[in-house]
Amino acid sequence: MKLNRNPSPCAGFTLVELLVAFSILLVGMTGIVGLFSAGLNLARDAEVELDAAAAQAELQDLVRERLRALTRDGGDGEIHLEREPVPGREGLEYAVDAMPYPGEVGKPGWLVRIRVIPRGAAEDEGYDWGYLPMSLRPSFEELVRKSSSRLEPLDGAKTERQR
Repeated sequence: MKLNRNPSPCAGFTLVELLVAFSILLVGMTGIVGLFSAGLNLARDAEVELDAAAAQAELQDLVRERLRALTRDGGDGEIHLEREPVPGREGLEYAVDAMPYPGEVGKPGWLVRIRVIPRGAAEDEGYDWGYLPMSLRPSFEELVRKSSSRLEPLDGAKTERQR
């Protein structure tokens, strides 16, 4: 077997061909990296929005209590609460706008707008679910939590302790 010690001038790639191939590869890799960073930004935004939605649901009871306290002191006009940190949610703040609306007779309600805003963001960059109707009457869960009385058996039935 004879080895060819003199390579032909046509063997291999030229420097220009290599530069073209690497530039095409570089353009493709740049696009892929751009897609990854866009995907990471979308995932982060979705996580913040999900956290804000959960915080808004949790804030309803807190806002109801604050409105009760403010209306007990005689306030019956529009109420604006400035930005405050969301309890238990680091990095989120909330602001509240509330206006009374005539509900049932003797039991007025409120239209409440709760905005959840990522800390450091502008007011208009927050998450807003519009005005939601809110009654200041305690919810069933609140009544059960605050109840100190025990449930009595119906129809005079005796419990084990009473026997």
